[in-house]
Amino acid sequence: MTETVRPRHRMVDRVAAILELVARSNEGLTLTDIAHMLNYPLSTTQGLVNGLTVTGYLDESNKRYTLGMAPFLLNVMAGRRMVHVLSLIHISEPTRLRRI
Repeated sequence: MTETVRPRHRMVDRVAAILELVARSNEGLTLTDIAHMLNYPLSTTQGLVNGLTVTGYLDESNKRYTLGMAPFLLNVMAGRRMVHVLSLIHISEPTRLRRI
């Protein structure tokens, strides 16, 4: 059985990378941190981070961004239990870096 190769979408990849990066940070990240760590233009990063914050995917406090409630609420709306512990194998590599 052959697998269908789906095309990547740059904006979706960038949003996923931001969410994964912020989720892995313990103390949150500044806008500049996010842009530099992902090698994105600051203006692009600002637009995406603003959109993610307005929609609840990120929270902002003292100019530092952390994961918001929206990702957790999606899990609940899908009828899944809250995740408390995951295997490090499942979360060790950001999906944006995986090669297909």
